[in-house]
Amino acid sequence: HADDQAIAQVYLGLEDADIGPTQRAFDEVLALNPRNSLEFTPPTEQDVEGGCQKRWCWCDALFMAPPAWAALTNVTGDPKYLDYAVREYLATRDYLFDDELKLFYRDSRFFERRSEYGNKVFWGRGNGWVFASLPLMLEQLPADHSARGDFVDMFEDMADRFRQIQTEAGLWAPSLLDYDQDPAPETSGSAFVVFGQGARLPSLDLA
Repeated sequence: HADDQAIAQVYLGLEDADIGPTQRAFDEVLALNPRNSLEFTPPTEQDVEGGCQKRWCWCDALFMAPPAWAALTNVTGDPKYLDYAVREYLATRDYLFDDELKLFYRDSRFFERRSEYGNKVFWGRGNGWVFASLPLMLEQLPADHSARGDFVDMFEDMADRFRQIQTEAGLWAPSLLDYDQDPAPETSGSAFVVFGQGARLPSLDLA
């Protein structure tokens, strides 16, 4: 589960940390190679998380897990972890990203939902999580990696959309497209957007 893998981002940034348990846990995932549908399924007595969460079928998972997987490649030198992170990240993008509005649905349950104002529902904090994940991934991706352009494009598309829907208070709404009808600030999501914007650094070729 992606939430359980997020802490590895800290371990992998420490000097002389014992990364053995992390590597073994990630190797178990690779051995299972889950290929289930990304359609969101409700919990059952047998699977309290819902079957799809063996993969990254909800948008905030993109902040929790992929940067840790990418970092494990950079620590161990084994490309299989980064390969998995990129493959699964882009699979989630293809499934949950709205190509017209340049935002992520939280999960498949939101594809047809509309807010009380008739707008598509894009969760502010969830999109903040995705946006914050992009510089973390770009820091780990080699400059010549074949997927680097995909991540740069996502970053630029989302940054432009966030610029358009920022509320007059300078923050972002809980339901992002309701920014002019219900602009109540969502501070945690807004903090993630600000974190992501910090990626406009020459080292990431995003200046």
